[in-house]
This record gives sequence, C-alpha cells and structure tokens, in this order.
Amino acid sequence: MQNLTAHYNILYNAKELINLSEKNIQLNYSDNYDRLISVYKEPNEILSQSELKNLDDAILKANTIANEKSLSKYVDDAYFLIAKANHLKSNFFNAVEFFNYVYNNYPAEKEIRQAALAWKARSLIASDRLEEAESTLDTAISNILSEKKSVADIYATRAQLYIYAKQDQEAINLLEKALKTVKNKQKKIRWTYLTA
Repeated sequence: MQNLTAHYNILYNAKELINLSEKNIQLNYSDNYDRLISVYKEPNEILSQSELKNLDDAILKANTIANEKSLSKYVDDAYFLIAKANHLKSNFFNAVEFFNYVYNNYPAEKEIRQAALAWKARSLIASDRLEEAESTLDTAISNILSEKKSVADIYATRAQLYIYAKQDQEAINLLEKALKTVKNKQKKIRWTYLTA
C-alpha cells in the first residue's frame, strides 16, 4: 500500500511540479549567441525566484515519502527529487548533498545513482566547484556501461567542463557521443547547435 500511494499519488505530483518548474526556467532562460552557449540552460537565483512555490511544494511531497512511507521502494526517487528541486531553486550546495546521499545510500539502484552523479556534477559546475565536478564525472564515466538513461547527460556535462577549459575538440567528441544516445528533442537541437 505504501508503494501504491507513494508512487501514484505523491511522487507523481512532485515530479509534475518539478517538470513544470524546469520547463518554465528553460523558457525564461535567454542565451547570448554572441558567445558559446552552455550545454544546459541552468537556473540562477533570478530564474528560480518565480518557481520557488512549486519547488517547495515538490520538496514537501517528496519529504512525505521519505518520512512517512519509509517502507516504500520509492524513497530513493523521493530523495532524488528533493535534490533536483534544490538544483532548480539554485540551492546548489543542498542539491549536491542530496545527490551524494542518493549515490551513497542506494548502491543497488544503478540508474538513479548515475543520474545523481550527472546532476551532482551540474550543481557543482553551477557553483564553480569545477575540480569536484570533474572528479564526480570521472566516477560516472568509469561506470557508464552499467546504466543507459543518463549516458547522454554524463557525456554532455563532461563536455561543459571541456568547454570551460577551452578544450574544444574534446568537448565536440563528447557532445557527439551524447547526441547518439539523447532522446530529448530540445537537448538534441541545443547540443547539435553547440557542436557546430
């Protein structure tokens, strides 16, 4: 019963709130095409401001699963959503801590662990902790064959680090690898443009 209510009620609604906020942040993000665009449309405090209520509601719902439905098999998903919501709120320090928690406490959940590493690296990059991001991505890339959904994001996030380091050829190589596995149409368009 805890699995049923956690997944089809609380978790679903929390995901919907986060997806809506992520979409709104991306719609309000403006690229400067005079310079090289970034791999992702990352949030900042200004973009996150209008989405704080939705993201706080999502965190509250996910906390309900973590605290009241602890026997549910969706507790790892709840913590991942809390981390993602913190990233979208531009609260990158908290996001990194929650992504660490997911990675360290759910060793059997390979897919969510890889996704946590990709998002953790994005949070680290957004907070200018580039060496930590590089180390995180090295861990993700060393285990990349064990997981399928986050492969494109891992390669693309690593490409962002290469762009910052002005290592364009390495960035292009990783973006091309990311383009082979990405399913999201908007990411595909953005990364193709960036590669060109």
